[in-house]
Amino acid sequence: MKKLILASSSRYKRMLLESLSIEFSVFSPDVDESLLSGEAPLEYVKRLSESKARKVLEAFPEAICIGADQCVALEGLILGKAPDFTSCHAQLMNMQGKTHELLTGICVTSQDFLKTDVEIHQMRMRKLNSEAIKRYIERENPFDCAGSYKIEGLGISLFEKIDGNDPRAIIGLPLIKLVSILSEIGIDIP
Repeated sequence: MKKLILASSSRYKRMLLESLSIEFSVFSPDVDESLLSGEAPLEYVKRLSESKARKVLEAFPEAICIGADQCVALEGLILGKAPDFTSCHAQLMNMQGKTHELLTGICVTSQDFLKTDVEIHQMRMRKLNSEAIKRYIERENPFDCAGSYKIEGLGISLFEKIDGNDPRAIIGLPLIKLVSILSEIGIDIP
């Protein structure tokens, strides 16, 4: 079997892939994550997922590479990763009481295979006041996270409803889609 490589430095993606009990390596690709002019959220996560997987494939041409990326979209606009407290607070205040989309792209590629897909979750945030959001940020430090929250931690308390097919995708890697794609190339789990 070809070597499987996760194109990511994310510990969350690594932990999710480890849960499948398959052997893999990790290699962090250097990919520009800037949003292209007029790029829609769906195209953005597909492009980044594929770019990451292809970048690792360039370094390891005999491997099967897995790339994944996420974005949060509110009313059709991508919300960037908030780098500091003020930006994070403003972003969460804007999302409170509203439903946004969390899009998680996945790409699996090798020299003779390429498949990209996206898992979309509808995330309904509770109505929160400024003080509650401040407490959350101080406790969790969700800087540089899609949507300014860490759903795998205290961030779950911000939500009243989540609709989607794969709860693992919210954390960063859509395992249901990944298992399906891997089976297409002869990697069966379990």
